[in-house]
Amino acid sequence: MSYIIPKSGIDSINPYKGGSHNISEENMINLASNESSIGPSPNVIKSLNNINELISRYPDGSTFLLRKAISNKYNLEMDRISCGAGSDELIDILVRSFAGPSDEVLFSQYGFLMYSIAARCNGAIPVAAPEYDFKTDIHSILSSISSRTKVILIANPNNPTGSYLNITELELLSREVPNNILLVIDSAYAEYVEKDDYDSGISLVKKYENIVMTRTFSKLYGLASLRLGWSYSSKYIAEIINKVRQPFNVNSYAQLAGIEALNDLEHERLIVKINSENLPKLINGLELFGLKVLPSVANFVLVKLRDSDYTNSLYKYLINKNILVRQVTAYNLPEYLRITVGNISEVDILLKTMEGFVKNYNGK
Repeated sequence: MSYIIPKSGIDSINPYKGGSHNISEENMINLASNESSIGPSPNVIKSLNNINELISRYPDGSTFLLRKAISNKYNLEMDRISCGAGSDELIDILVRSFAGPSDEVLFSQYGFLMYSIAARCNGAIPVAAPEYDFKTDIHSILSSISSRTKVILIANPNNPTGSYLNITELELLSREVPNNILLVIDSAYAEYVEKDDYDSGISLVKKYENIVMTRTFSKLYGLASLRLGWSYSSKYIAEIINKVRQPFNVNSYAQLAGIEALNDLEHERLIVKINSENLPKLINGLELFGLKVLPSVANFVLVKLRDSDYTNSLYKYLINKNILVRQVTAYNLPEYLRITVGNISEVDILLKTMEGFVKNYNGK
């Protein structure tokens, strides 16, 4: 037994495992990690093929050109934008900066797993507010606030449920959260949402000093392996992020790729169009099997199966057929699977494969 003891909270962490952490087959259809269905912009690929000389140089620690590109696209103030190695890093920095031992970090019951991990890593206490109908409940969040609450983390749309809070609900939450508590709106899937009543959180950051919005390039923009994210906040909070983050936390490849991705509007529209066409096709196909599919505004769905044994059997069957989906037992949802909306070929193959399983399993 080691006499070197980590700080409080570390021992209780279950390490985060990505959807494909133990799968290496090259021909696998990966519908487990909510990645882009067609990958990054061709302009990104082209740009990355011509920057070998950057390897020997430190990246721009200020991410000036990337922040300028984000500023231009969304009409935002540059000095309120911060960049990180994925939005996960920014969320960790925010929790680390504003919460510590005996403090509480509050999130929704089925909020992203990294929220609890970020809290425990920093010695804080994770608190999950109950959900109803698999959606963040504003009143539940507000009633769970205590004198020890320092940070609230809200994924909108939420992963893994696919549900979202509309602008009225977000406005209510923002107005009622005490101004000494940091409210982080994690909008990792914002680009996919086509609902008129949705707001990524930018309008609320402009209105409330204690709100931060985070975004990622890992999903729609297809830059998951480069690890790139950004946040928008007050200048005060942006300055704190810059104090805490590593000086060269975003590599040169990621910065260049992010700029190119933001400038290719045609590719962005194409991905949104493909998702808007394939999402209902996937949902309808799953429902024809008698499965319950939760409503989703993102690029994935959460599917309820008969029971945990049925779910495990289907998961293993799909792996044997070179199709990977996501188990969500870590969210205490053993009878559910999360499935990414792939391209049309992947959706067709998944549904055809599942059809064979459902018929055979039901016939036993």
